[in-house]
Amino acid sequence: MARIKVGDLDIVSILDLEAPFPMAGVFPDVPADAFAPYRPLYPNAFHEADVKLGISCFVIAGGGQAILVDTGLGPNVNPAAPGKLVESLRAEGFAAEDIGTVLFTHLHPDHVGWNFQDGMPTFPNARYVVQQVDWDFFSTRKDEEVVQAQVLPLEKTGRLELVSGETQLTPQITLVPTPGHTPGHQSVIVASGGTRAFIAGDVGHHPAQAQETAWRVGFDNDAAEASATRERVMAQLERDGDNACFGHFPKPGFGVIVREGGRRIFRAL
Repeated sequence: MARIKVGDLDIVSILDLEAPFPMAGVFPDVPADAFAPYRPLYPNAFHEADVKLGISCFVIAGGGQAILVDTGLGPNVNPAAPGKLVESLRAEGFAAEDIGTVLFTHLHPDHVGWNFQDGMPTFPNARYVVQQVDWDFFSTRKDEEVVQAQVLPLEKTGRLELVSGETQLTPQITLVPTPGHTPGHQSVIVASGGTRAFIAGDVGHHPAQAQETAWRVGFDNDAAEASATRERVMAQLERDGDNACFGHFPKPGFGVIVREGGRRIFRAL
């Protein structure tokens, strides 16, 4: 199921790519055998000895607007497996020109990779919304190639909007800080018609983290804060029953957090 309804809005999962990654690289502190209970539960989240991660973005569509959450890894990082975000958007009925807003959960390379191609904006009509804390953090890393190519040029478009803390973007869309993975990481609450969805960004990378919230990801900037945020978010999703959208979970990344057999699980929709 590539899309879910939230009131009068659609949330559409847009796959950039999906690939196996070395388990020790993603979860450097977690022994491989700790994943054993989760292999039968989440078979699509493993590939042999590796974990399999999606890199999916989400479009919030309705009321004449199309908002893209993150822009994936991009087409140039791995020539053998280039990202296909624009192609995937087209398959779901969206042209790059249709995107009026790009929201970034954070500015890691696998979330900004389609911002510019050959120096030109991929989404020429979009404004770009970033948490001020994340912009301050990443814009100082001018020696990093992805920052140079995909992050810093956002300022020159004249359409960069920096927000601070919880922000009501529209009556139906709220940005909420979920820090730890990066200093200014944010998630997106979509609420319409009495239903809600939570676009989590990198609060979780693997569905096992619904239960194992203390499992550090090697890319976390502040592991303790990331774990505390993950526990808070997973507990809230379990309590409230909201739809959850995780871009690194097996495609399309839609599910709910429920308790089963004494542990939290991610139940795909």
